[in-house]
Amino acid sequence: MDVKEIGVVENGVVVGRKAHLQERLDRLEVLYRDTRQQLEATREGGGSSSGGGYGGSTSGTFKIFVGNLSDLTTPSDLREAFGPFGVVVEADVLKNYGFVHMLGEEDGMRAITALNGRMLNGKPLIVAVSTCGRRANDHSSNFRDSKVAASRKD
Repeated sequence: MDVKEIGVVENGVVVGRKAHLQERLDRLEVLYRDTRQQLEATREGGGSSSGGGYGGSTSGTFKIFVGNLSDLTTPSDLREAFGPFGVVVEADVLKNYGFVHMLGEEDGMRAITALNGRMLNGKPLIVAVSTCGRRANDHSSNFRDSKVAASRKD
């Protein structure tokens, strides 16, 4: 391949490629800044997902359980599936299930409705609001604790 066909080489990098990479970096920086501003606005505004009685919201995000995952499923697959419905802050895959944290509760609920039962890597997804962790209005643990304490008094 002739250097004249590609462009001028500057410090070992083809200038045409360098310009392309700079454009991509600029787009990613804008996306990062916008996403960060949205996240900060949600946290400052006490968005609808923070501190709610359900949903396992974590630090201003809406947590979604995704079950029945194929062994082939990666966090990138989940980001790709949930991305069209809103900002995906985090996606984790464990054995045959995972969790997706979305920026807004409304976006999360739309994703749940649209993706529950959808095929991903050959398996139908089970998508629901995450209920892991303690919920603000969950008094069942208080009941269990009082029963245990009462049984110890005997």
